[in-house]
Amino acid sequence: MARRTSSTGFAKRLDEASSVTESMSNLSRAAALDVAAVLDTKGVDLALDIGGAGGTSSGP
Repeated sequence: MARRTSSTGFAKRLDEASSVTESMSNLSRAAALDVAAVLDTKGVDLALDIGGAGGTSSGP
């Protein structure tokens, strides 16, 4: 049985899936930092990142 990944077609090529995920995270990291700098989270107790990848926008 093939291992499931977040992207159809990468189940048998996990090294490629990892590279794609890392590349997408690198592309979104700058935007995530910009959003974090201006996002008003006063009164927010819980946030949920439903991006479906590595969690770059919700990381530490």
